[in-house]
Amino acid sequence: SISSFRCQMVVLPNMKVAAIAQLCSTSNKLKNLHAIARCAGFARRGGASMLLLPECCGFIGSNANETLQNAEEISTKVPYREYEENSHDDWCLSLELTVIESARCDNDVITVLSDEMTLTNENISLIQGLRAIARKSGLYISGNVHEKGAPSCDGQSNSRVHNTHLIFDDNGQIITKYRKIHLFDVSIPSQGINLCESASTAPGTKLVVCESPLGKLGLSTCYDVRFPEMYHELAETGGADILLVPSAFTVPTGKAHWHTLLRARAIENQCYVLAAAQ
Repeated sequence: SISSFRCQMVVLPNMKVAAIAQLCSTSNKLKNLHAIARCAGFARRGGASMLLLPECCGFIGSNANETLQNAEEISTKVPYREYEENSHDDWCLSLELTVIESARCDNDVITVLSDEMTLTNENISLIQGLRAIARKSGLYISGNVHEKGAPSCDGQSNSRVHNTHLIFDDNGQIITKYRKIHLFDVSIPSQGINLCESASTAPGTKLVVCESPLGKLGLSTCYDVRFPEMYHELAETGGADILLVPSAFTVPTGKAHWHTLLRARAIENQCYVLAAAQ
């Protein structure tokens, strides 16, 4: 079965439409990409110009080692490659067909090629899949992936990744990337909670603002939302009028804080805040 999802349209004051996807991503990259392709088709049919995806939209593993094994290299200079018959990217065609069919009807549509069932994560590139979906749907796409090549903290090669927020344009090109700066390290011994994102993820160092069909975007990711100074810089110095906060909050902290924090960042900076979540 395919990953579950919901896709909601939001009309901004400039009459631009954003599609915000709520996913329940799994460890199967191709299934996750098909859920995204369906969201893209629905977004296109709803008149959206941009699709916003949550943190870890293409892969959620059960442990840090799985995340490291499934991380991908990211280059903003590699051109999008069109589908070629009999190539190793046949699975991209099925994603494109799913976008087309989902844009045409309300039914749950997924197009799977006969040889697709034998593919593993090693055969699938989230970057190539998202590029294909963006190009076929004609949407800008915001999505997070785990990026290879982050500096280690223990001297071992490939021991950490970056949690990287990407913006794809409607031609499937990566126009910018932001590496998550504030990492989720939390220890509450009395409740048996010990989470350390920094053990397998290296922090970014640069704030990122970019243009889009919706307006000027300030990029962030999940736990960043607890640091108001960052959003002040994005809005005041960077000129962002829309703040993006793709997230995969834990259930307890999500129930207690997520909506409150999003509203706070919007009020403080007099910006719109768009936040897709798992």
